[in-house]
Amino acid sequence: MKTIGWVGTMGMFLLFALTGGIYGFQVSTASGAVDVSKRQDFATEDTTFGTNEDIYIRIGVGDVLGLKEGKALLKVMVKQAGKTKYKGGPKLTIKGDKTAVSYRDDIQPLFTKGGAWFNYGGTAAGACTNCHAGDVNGDGEEECPPECHLMDLGTRAGMLNGADGGSEPILGENAVGNTNYNWANSGLRKRLRNNRMPPGFPFAIDESNRDGGDIDLSNDGDDIHLGGQFYLNTTGGDVDYGILETNAIGLLEAYVSGLKGSPVTYAGSAGTVTFTDVAGLFSKPNVWYNGGPACTSCHYCNTEPPCYHMIDFNTEAGLLAGADNGEEPLLGESVVGAKDFNWGSSGLRKRLRNNRMPPEAPFVLDESGRDGPMLVHPVTGSDVSAVDLIGDWVDAGCPDN
Repeated sequence: MKTIGWVGTMGMFLLFALTGGIYGFQVSTASGAVDVSKRQDFATEDTTFGTNEDIYIRIGVGDVLGLKEGKALLKVMVKQAGKTKYKGGPKLTIKGDKTAVSYRDDIQPLFTKGGAWFNYGGTAAGACTNCHAGDVNGDGEEECPPECHLMDLGTRAGMLNGADGGSEPILGENAVGNTNYNWANSGLRKRLRNNRMPPGFPFAIDESNRDGGDIDLSNDGDDIHLGGQFYLNTTGGDVDYGILETNAIGLLEAYVSGLKGSPVTYAGSAGTVTFTDVAGLFSKPNVWYNGGPACTSCHYCNTEPPCYHMIDFNTEAGLLAGADNGEEPLLGESVVGAKDFNWGSSGLRKRLRNNRMPPEAPFVLDESGRDGPMLVHPVTGSDVSAVDLIGDWVDAGCPDN
């Protein structure tokens, strides 16, 4: 006998015991969807589940005599009030090996179940649908939550409809309604994987800090001089957000626009914006949020190691050299060395503005958790990250299965 897991229900604990290995067949309660957030736990012999939670196990058909597709009644041991009784178990649906990743069984629960992405030390990810439930009121107006970016991550149709009223595809297609899905280029993939920089940036659901701190030309007493014409506004050490219409992201946009050859001023400055004016946004701590590290504490040279992603924010030449040995331009240019800068599509802009999802995802310097939790692949039985599992479904054409 092999202990598969415990299920708590109505104050009782049910011990599921089967003979065989954890591989091959799916077993889930017939009453509902499968909770894929628990799949990685089935490599152990003692797994705890919540009340009324669906279960998923994999057992080798060759190891369990007479196991066939259909219904199965498992014998369970019930512990209640210190006494042990044996009863007939609940009916389970046994399905044969899958040939494709299923949206309903494998993908949908990653967005509709709380804790699916992380659950460390009592801090659990909320369900993505807590904030992204689509146009709930049907008026086309965003009320966040639960209508953040008017994006519905709870249904396949909602995902295909993209974000911001259908103006932003999220699955790598070139426009909502097209079927040229490409998970590698997906905006959703980036938001699930990419940490906002600098690490530890506080999450604000109203996005009030998304464009960085306020910028002006004078020091009101405790402001941070960025090295040229500009100051970052702070109050009592805390960065000011949204009081002024001029901000750190806007200052960087002015700088990048000037790289095209046409001088650009900002916030009423007398001179054009140069690298000297923006250098402090990379080289000084506390400029993106109070307590935040300087970007150059990790990105100070174009070699790795010691500098992460081979990014050098110390000099303009280092910035223009891009990331990952020049393979990734940072300022929206088509390739490193080109002059077609486009701050709106800049990878650096996205990393400074876009929060990783779900919010409060733990930052791991070695990026070991970047692709989400490890799961069991429903087709191959091998280990697969949550991000890659979604990718398998997307690159298969987002089937309705």
